[in-house]
Amino acid sequence: MEPTGDDRIHGTPPQLAEPVVCPPPPLRSRRHRVHAVLLGLLVVAVSAVPAIAFLLAHAQYSQSEAERQAELARRHQVSAVLQQDIGGVDSLLPLGSGGTSVDARVSWTQADGSLRTAVAPVPAPGSSGETTTVWLDEAGNPVEEPAPPSRAVLDAAAVAVAALLCGGAAVLILYATEQKLFMRSRQRAWTRDWDRIGPTWTAAA
Repeated sequence: MEPTGDDRIHGTPPQLAEPVVCPPPPLRSRRHRVHAVLLGLLVVAVSAVPAIAFLLAHAQYSQSEAERQAELARRHQVSAVLQQDIGGVDSLLPLGSGGTSVDARVSWTQADGSLRTAVAPVPAPGSSGETTTVWLDEAGNPVEEPAPPSRAVLDAAAVAVAALLCGGAAVLILYATEQKLFMRSRQRAWTRDWDRIGPTWTAAA
């Protein structure tokens, strides 16, 4: 509204239309606070995944090593003599098979001094008449060699990798879901605010 000549003469201030004042939205609404809390929990979860993986791997290593020690306690090894070639035409293991042990006929002296001949797992390759090693159980029967110490390490590593992958995937899924729900909530809030304020702005214009 332009001031008239009388207004300028008498010093009467011009009458301006009152602007439409929209109340500012709260700086941190409830959904923002919930969003911040959930993000904080996700950060904690990300930090906890490696620790959980380590604990699971340590438990797996302890279990595997305990089983290996139990096998060692129940088994013992003796020297035996091969009664056939291993890795040759008379062997039960084909040439080029790449195996490190095979069932072969061997003979060894038992605790009572008697000679026993049987098929037992032995390291390959070898020739008939050579000395080899045979593992026996408590009853004196041939058994497989106990797992090496590296088996416990491999078991623990496998558990750690699986835990890291599963934990990381779970955190990513939770983060994506939370972000999607938060953005939907913000969009609904903007729509409600516009439905309430938009007509006022349009009328003022």
